[in-house]
Amino acid sequence: MKKFLLSMMALGCMMAAQGQNDVVTATLQHGNELTVFKMANALNEAVNAAVDGDVITLSEGTFNAFTIDGKSLTIYGAGFENDDITGTRATQINGQSYIQGTISNLHIEGCSFGASVSNCNIESLRIQNCQIGGIGWSGSGSVLDMVLYSNVITGNVWGNSNFQFNSVLISNCYVGGTIAYFPTLSPVMIDHCVLNKNGYGIYYYSNSIFAKNDIYILSSETVVKNCIFYANRNFDAIDQENCYFGIGSNIFTDTDGGAYSADRTFEIQQPDVWIGTDGTQIGLHGGQGWSKVPRIPVIKSLGLNVEGSSLKINYEAEVRE
Repeated sequence: MKKFLLSMMALGCMMAAQGQNDVVTATLQHGNELTVFKMANALNEAVNAAVDGDVITLSEGTFNAFTIDGKSLTIYGAGFENDDITGTRATQINGQSYIQGTISNLHIEGCSFGASVSNCNIESLRIQNCQIGGIGWSGSGSVLDMVLYSNVITGNVWGNSNFQFNSVLISNCYVGGTIAYFPTLSPVMIDHCVLNKNGYGIYYYSNSIFAKNDIYILSSETVVKNCIFYANRNFDAIDQENCYFGIGSNIFTDTDGGAYSADRTFEIQQPDVWIGTDGTQIGLHGGQGWSKVPRIPVIKSLGLNVEGSSLKINYEAEVRE
């Protein structure tokens, strides 16, 4: 309960600071202490001031790129798109951000950014409800567990042969770029995704949609199960099960093709027929489901009153869905 209240206070401070100054803010939560940084470089200043285990909450607006060097942090943004229905406002991080060093846990949620990971050893990396312009790896290192969940990935997801990847899961994501360059036989699973470009590598595709009318370059040891393909290709060399080929432009209910736009739902035409062995429909809306909304609550009203040495906070908040 204390952690939740502190998070609500962080959101309250962020909202109050932005309302008073009309500037972007980054609120750093360290134990019971809250520090608010302002202006475009606020995120990088908060990261520099943070230590392992700290939480950074970002307002809507545009921030400069960040560099995380060997720190285990949680970063929450307000969202990656403006959406009046869900009450989401975009947190945009401009430029290329960098992740490096030895990190036990890094969680990024609810923002739009692109990142390069270099000479890094990460035990756990989770990115969700984000728009990722691309993520790539350089130098050498290791990743024990990487999860990309419920993201819109407009760029490429590129591994590196000098990195060791023990577990990579790309789940309930739209992927507009190429998934490639992970070392041979790396345990890479792409599950309940919409893919709009080719993949290069020996991966495990399940419950996913290959939405582009193009030649799919799938290695001979690739596994595809419960997948829908726009085109009709010969996949005799790969392990396939319960797949639907040559569906053409009749995959989605909203529009043809696999291009992303903010108003797309990617609902499939036959949700009762195109079912995976997990019992859920193939595509973004099966499995754990797809949401572009971060999990942090939204403050609908906020009142701050100082009474002597006490600060009283009255707020109304709701969790978006």
